[in-house]
Amino acid sequence: THKRPCCGGFDFEFASFPRPLLAESRKSADEREDIVRSRGHLLANMGESRDLEVDVGNPTRIFRAISSGDYEGARRIVERHPEEASIWVSRRDGDGGIAWKYLPIHLVCLQHSEPPLELIRALLHHNQSAAASATPHDGNLPMHYICEGGCVNEEVFWTLLAVFPESLELKNHLNKTPLVMCQPRSRAVLMKVLKKRQTRASLGERQGKKKRDNARKNH
Repeated sequence: THKRPCCGGFDFEFASFPRPLLAESRKSADEREDIVRSRGHLLANMGESRDLEVDVGNPTRIFRAISSGDYEGARRIVERHPEEASIWVSRRDGDGGIAWKYLPIHLVCLQHSEPPLELIRALLHHNQSAAASATPHDGNLPMHYICEGGCVNEEVFWTLLAVFPESLELKNHLNKTPLVMCQPRSRAVLMKVLKKRQTRASLGERQGKKKRDNARKNH
């Protein structure tokens, strides 16, 4: 089971979602290295979330709003205080190690099977690198959490993939990609999104080739 963070300082257990063993796309070592390199470039180019961290005993305003389910309030907070999209909230264990540590987008995707789209968009608008930021304690991206949580909103998948297309290929600390963690209903929606994305990419390639061919004919 995952532990759900709560700003009051207590942890509430909730059952893990089923994790059917799904066939993972086979990638060569070079291809996986390219994906990791792409993530590094994204984090560097977008300004990786600086290690700004506060303890759960004194959390950010947006953390409190998300924890209480006030997603519209959280959206208003990040619009007025965009820096809060980049602040990690953590709980430390008795030895000072990290029990858990989340950015606001992780918390949103972790807590809700239907993450609020407008809040996710607002968080990514102010901190695009969050889509590629893995939690230190379990290595999960936001994409891991929405797949595991059973999200069926195509727009949520589109939004995360638009910022970090390689998110489906990265593994967490348990060596699992988001696809492996998907509930069946999430996987069905995700496959639809990927098929549409492939169709759009193919159409774009054909249109590009047509423009190049026309340009050559005109010369």
